[in-house]
Amino acid sequence: VLIVFWSIQLYQTRWFHAILLPELIEFSRCIGTYSSAKFELLKKNQVDDLCSLIKTYLKKGEGEFFKEFVGSFSGAVYLKKEKRWSVWTNQTGENTLFYYKKGNSFIIGSQLNYIFDALKLKKEKYTLNEEAIYSILTYGYMYDSQTYAKEINRLLGGEYLTISKEEFQIKKYFRLNHETYNLRNKTEDEIIELLDEKFRHAIQIEYDKDLEYGYEHLTDISGGLDSRMNFWVAFEMGYRNITMLHYSNGYSSDEKISKEIAQKTKSILMDRQLDDFRFLYDIDKIVEMNWGLTSFHFITGGQNMLENLNMHKFGVEHTGMIGDVVIGSFLSEPNEKIELAGLYSEKLKNKINLEHLKKFNDKELYMIQVRGLLGACGSIIIRRNYTEVFAPFLEPDFLQFCLSIPVELRANHSLYKKWIIKKYPNAAAIRWQKSESKLTDGKFKEMVNKVHYLGFKWLLQRIGLLKKPIESGMNPLDYWYRNSADLQKNWQEYFEKNIGNKVLSEEIRNDLKLMFYDGNTCEKGQALTVLSVVSKFF
Repeated sequence: VLIVFWSIQLYQTRWFHAILLPELIEFSRCIGTYSSAKFELLKKNQVDDLCSLIKTYLKKGEGEFFKEFVGSFSGAVYLKKEKRWSVWTNQTGENTLFYYKKGNSFIIGSQLNYIFDALKLKKEKYTLNEEAIYSILTYGYMYDSQTYAKEINRLLGGEYLTISKEEFQIKKYFRLNHETYNLRNKTEDEIIELLDEKFRHAIQIEYDKDLEYGYEHLTDISGGLDSRMNFWVAFEMGYRNITMLHYSNGYSSDEKISKEIAQKTKSILMDRQLDDFRFLYDIDKIVEMNWGLTSFHFITGGQNMLENLNMHKFGVEHTGMIGDVVIGSFLSEPNEKIELAGLYSEKLKNKINLEHLKKFNDKELYMIQVRGLLGACGSIIIRRNYTEVFAPFLEPDFLQFCLSIPVELRANHSLYKKWIIKKYPNAAAIRWQKSESKLTDGKFKEMVNKVHYLGFKWLLQRIGLLKKPIESGMNPLDYWYRNSADLQKNWQEYFEKNIGNKVLSEEIRNDLKLMFYDGNTCEKGQALTVLSVVSKFF
């Protein structure tokens, strides 16, 4: 049995020794941010530490005690009397766990490369999973538990493994749903009050984690609403020593808005302009960190920003991850038909196996799980090479509460904007990058402001009179690529060097050529991600 757990140490492995609890647990290790919820559980069970808490739960025979944990956690226990392992990850699954099984032996690791290394050491063969390749070439990320090796899978959010001589079974302890709270009889104002109460609680248990260990706060900021509200509510609740991180195309609206937020709150802002787009050269480096589970260029400047910080003074990286589709929604109206969605490229969508769609009977839950937790939250895998990462929008109770709010109230950011305007008017008074206007501005003023801030090139492009990409937005990939002969040469050489890998079938090589030579910059990046993974692991 080999179980390897990740530690916050870039590119280095740290092995955790066993904790012996006589006649009960042979091995136990939990890692991650449990926030102040940990102290609530310790007090409730009248114990002083996490191992004693686990021991207490197991004596009660409660096999799903970890569903009460909050944050980015994973763990494993071995029950000596029952000769059974229980291995789990957190409710939203960004604290990764991977597993391999053959016969009565298994390997579990929190990094995919640990599994590959162990298999090589054992001289066990593994085979290329072509479906995973097409997942990257369409979605841009893995749409389910698969990896590039057919024999290795990922434990998804809310899942745990029970392993004994008789069984190797995946079980579910947490499911996204729309029925956790009955809000149909609540008025919109009542829902806003409840939402604010729950969001402030999610902020508290997350930011308190930094204080528990004496760390300063670190939070992302941009021109969007999600990172803004993550920071703004924490600031209004009295949290200080907050350093904000921003990275974007220089002189973009996102950068200007981030500076305005920093000025109004007199907070520290670390700004990384991406005009050198250095991250687009770091193909192998980034794939080494996220094992190609999302396209390498999706992290934009995040990895480079964290790499250049002194992380010893900071605690959790607080993000606004997927807030717009939690308080908002992926849907425009209720009961939308489930269909292939959330793709970054449709060139090869006919190559995708549609069986995974049958796991869902609700389009929003499909989009939250796939595009949200596996796609957007994929950058967390890279960020966790430097520190723990979380978002108040991922706190399980808050997430379930928002999904219980009728879609018709959440669609088009309607409730989101009303919440900010009512409870945080000073935050609402700062321009929103998506509309280039304040939340209280009308449609006509929004259009005028977009022309003012983005220029007439944006307007010409919008009405179809300008086809060339323009330098607008946080990450204008097509503009950067088109205007850099050096980047074009670098990507071309990388592609030609790796496309001949004999592990790849002729069909896949042809499809990669289609993506690279005929695709936009994002599609080229998707093809390069596949080549990097195959080169490294196969």
